[in-house]
Amino acid sequence: MFKKKNLQISVCIPVYNSEKYLLRCLESVKNQDFSGTEIILVNDCSNGTDENGNDFFQIVKKFRKSCKIPVKIVTHSQNKGLLEARRSAVFEASSKYITFLDSDDFFPEGSLKNLFDAAEESGADIVQGKVEIIPENVFSDEEKKRLQKIDKIRNKICFSPLKDEEIIFSFMGVKKNGIENHSGFVTGKLFTREICAKAFSYLPIIFCTMGEDFVLYTMFTYFAKKYKGIPCVVYSYSCDTGVTSKKTIDTLEKWEKVCSAASAFTVLFNLIKNEPEIKMPFECVESIKVQCRRILRNNISQMHTSVPEKLIPEARNMLCDYWGSDFVAEIEKDYYSCDSATENSSDAE
Repeated sequence: MFKKKNLQISVCIPVYNSEKYLLRCLESVKNQDFSGTEIILVNDCSNGTDENGNDFFQIVKKFRKSCKIPVKIVTHSQNKGLLEARRSAVFEASSKYITFLDSDDFFPEGSLKNLFDAAEESGADIVQGKVEIIPENVFSDEEKKRLQKIDKIRNKICFSPLKDEEIIFSFMGVKKNGIENHSGFVTGKLFTREICAKAFSYLPIIFCTMGEDFVLYTMFTYFAKKYKGIPCVVYSYSCDTGVTSKKTIDTLEKWEKVCSAASAFTVLFNLIKNEPEIKMPFECVESIKVQCRRILRNNISQMHTSVPEKLIPEARNMLCDYWGSDFVAEIEKDYYSCDSATENSSDAE
C-alpha cells in the first residue's frame, strides 16, 4: 500500500449510472506506466449495472482484487450532480496533482506519466494534453462532421507557455498580445491540488450537470499561475455515452439536467459581484456574459429539437425557472429571428 507521501496523482472519477463503462475506465488507470497514483471514486447515488448485472460496489470490489492502486470511495446518498461529485473527490484527494476522469471515458497508455513529467518540468498549475474522440456509432457524413467539430473544440490547446492572467484570457478567448486559445474542459488536464481546493472553497454547493466545466475551469484559470500544453494524447473521450449527451430528452428529469447550466452562471456572476477577493478582468466578465447567452440559446434550440412536443410547455416553464422569464424571452426573440432569417435566405436561393 502506498503511503500518502508517495502519492503524486489523484485520479478523480465521478460515477452516475455509467457502470457499463466503469471497469474499462478503472483498468485504464491500472494500466498506466506510472506509480504513485490513487483513485477517488464518487458514487453519486448511482444505481446502474454493467452487462453482467454488477452494480458499482461489485465492480469496484472485483477491480480492487486485481489492482494494487489505492482506491477510495465516497458515496452520496442523493444525486448531487457532476460539480459536487468532483468537489467530494478533490477534498478526499491526498496527492500533489489531480486529474479528472469521467467514468465512461478512459486513459490511453502513458497519459499520467506524460502529464506528470510536463507538470514537474514546467512547474505548471495546469497541464493540458490532446484528446482522442471515441464514437459509439458513425453512420453518416453528418455524424462525421459532428465528430470533427467535437475533436476541434476538445483539442484546442495553447502550446506557448502561459502565465497569470494570460491563462484565463486564453481560455476565455480574449484577444490580447497574440495569445492562443485553449479549451475549457477539465478532463484531459492535470491540476495542482492547491488550485482545485482553492476554486472549490469559493464555489457554493450547487446542482449542476451542464455548464459545470465552464464554472469550474473559470475558477481554476483565475487562480492558476502557469499553464502548459503538450502534444501527447492523454484522454479518450467516448461520444454520446454521458447523461447529458442524449439526442432525445424524453422526461422532465432529463430536461432539468440541461437547464441546470443556469446555476453555473448564477454562481459566477454572484462571485464577481459580491466576493471582494475575486477581481475578474473586465474582458473575462464580458466573455462570460457572451457564453451565458450562447448556452441559453443552445438550451432553447435543444428544447425544440430534442424534447417531445407534448412536454415543451412544461420544459419552457422549467427553463424560465432556471434562467428567468425575461432573459428566456430575450434570447428566444433572437433565436426565432435568426431562424426566420435563415429560412428567408433558403427560400431566396
